[in-house]
Amino acid sequence: MYNGIGLTTPRGSGTNGYIQTNKFFVKARPVRVEVREYENGQGAGGVSRKANKEILEHDRKRQVELKLTELEDQLVEQGYPDEEVLERVEAFRKVLEAAATTEDGTSSGMVVDSKVSSTQSHHVAAQKEKKMDTMRAALKLGDVKEGEAFDRELQEQRKQERIFVREEKDRERREKQAAIEEEERRKEKEKRREAKDRKREEEEEDRKQRNREKKARHEKEEEDRRINKLAKKRSTKDGERDRDHHR
Repeated sequence: MYNGIGLTTPRGSGTNGYIQTNKFFVKARPVRVEVREYENGQGAGGVSRKANKEILEHDRKRQVELKLTELEDQLVEQGYPDEEVLERVEAFRKVLEAAATTEDGTSSGMVVDSKVSSTQSHHVAAQKEKKMDTMRAALKLGDVKEGEAFDRELQEQRKQERIFVREEKDRERREKQAAIEEEERRKEKEKRREAKDRKREEEEEDRKQRNREKKARHEKEEEDRRINKLAKKRSTKDGERDRDHHR
C-alpha cells in the first residue's frame, strides 16, 4: 500500500504488490457553463419558430380554390348552365373568404381543410401560438418577457404599482361605502321627517274632527234647548188658553 492506495498485503492476491499508475485513465475536462440570454421567439412553450404567414395564406388560398373547383365540377356534372355555375362559385368564394377573415378585416391564415393543418409545421406552429395566447390570457400574463422574474428592480416596481392600485381600489371602495351609508342616513332621516309630518297631520286632523264634533254637539244642544223652550212656551200658552176657556 502506498499513500492509502493498493492492498494492505500482496499475500494471496497473485500480485507482487507493486503500485503503478493507470496509463489508460483519462481525466475529465472541466465543463464550462455558458449563460446565454433568450432570443426572440425562444422560451415560448416549445415554439422556437413562428409560423410563416405567407405560407399560411398561400395554403388557405389553395384550399379555397380546391373547394371551388370541386363545387364547379359537381355543378357541371349536375347539368347547371355556365352562368349559374359561375354565380354559385362566386357566392361560395365570398362565403369562404368571409369565414377566413378576422374581425379587423385581415386574413386569419387558417386553412379550410383541417387535415392539412395537422400535417404541416407552419400550421402546427400557428395552432401552438394560438393555444399559448389563450393560456397567457387565462393566466393574465399579458406581455411577459423572459427573464423579467429575475429583475429585482422591475419586480419591486411592479410590486409598488400593485400596492398603489390596491390602495386606490380600497380607497374607492371606502368612499363608495361611505357614500352609500350617507345616502342611507339621508333616506332614514327623510323617512323620519315624513313620518313626523304625517303624524302631525293626523293629529291636526283629529283635532279638527274633535272640534267639528264638539261644535256639532253644541249646536245640537242649542237646538234642543230652543225646542224645549218653544215647547215650554207653547205649553204655557195652551194652559192660559184653557183657563180662559173655563172662565
